[in-house]
Amino acid sequence: MHPMTIKKEELKKLAQELKELKRWRKGKPPAESCKNDWDIWKKKKDYRYEHIAYCLVRGRIYEQIENPNEETKHIDNIWHAWDKINKLKDELQIKVDEANAEWLTLHPKKVANE
Repeated sequence: MHPMTIKKEELKKLAQELKELKRWRKGKPPAESCKNDWDIWKKKKDYRYEHIAYCLVRGRIYEQIENPNEETKHIDNIWHAWDKINKLKDELQIKVDEANAEWLTLHPKKVANE
C-alpha cells in the first residue's frame, strides 16, 4: 500500500480515537473527565502535526491547510512545533519518493514510437 494511503488511514484512526475520548468525557463530573483531558490534548496536537505534514507532502501550502486562530498562531510560532512538523513531513516524503521510484521500476514508461 502507498505510504500516503497508510498515513491517511492512520489519521482517520487517530481522529476516531479523539472522537471516542471526547464522547466519553461528556456527562462526566469534571474531576472524572479531567483524567483523559491530557490524552485528548496530546492526541489533538499529534493529529494536527501529522495532518499538516500529510498535506504539505501532498503539495498544499500552510494557508490552504488551516486558517490559524489566536491560539494556534501562538503555537505556530514555537520553533519545536515546526521542527516536529518538518521532521514528520521529511520522513513521509522519503517514504513516498521510495514508493514512487519502486512503482516506476515495476511500470516503465512505454514510448509510443518504439
